[in-house]
Amino acid sequence: MDPFGTWRLNPSLGLVALRMNAEPNPVSALPGSSNLQSAVVPSGLRRAWNSIRGRLLSGIVLLMPILITFWVVHWLYSALEKYAIDPLARLVIWKVRGDSPMRNCRSGSKRTRLPSLAS
Repeated sequence: MDPFGTWRLNPSLGLVALRMNAEPNPVSALPGSSNLQSAVVPSGLRRAWNSIRGRLLSGIVLLMPILITFWVVHWLYSALEKYAIDPLARLVIWKVRGDSPMRNCRSGSKRTRLPSLAS
């Protein structure tokens, strides 16, 4: 039998469902268990684990776009700082003071402090 009911060909309407099967499919008990209800209703520990797992997964799904956005913004700022902001700062210091533009710049991964323009 079709799970959606019985089908009959009506000459004026075409293929028509006569009745929908609303009864649940029978569930066989677990091996070694004589109680059918124990196979259907999860225990308290199983329900608690499903609840915790659901909350963890929904938290990860909620948090991932936020973390990815912060990572992209950090990456963009780092790239702009390395390729635009620092070279422009060296150019401004060189034009204002007349110093060598490479005197106060990054050395390797360490960042040296640029002198203030006010002094």
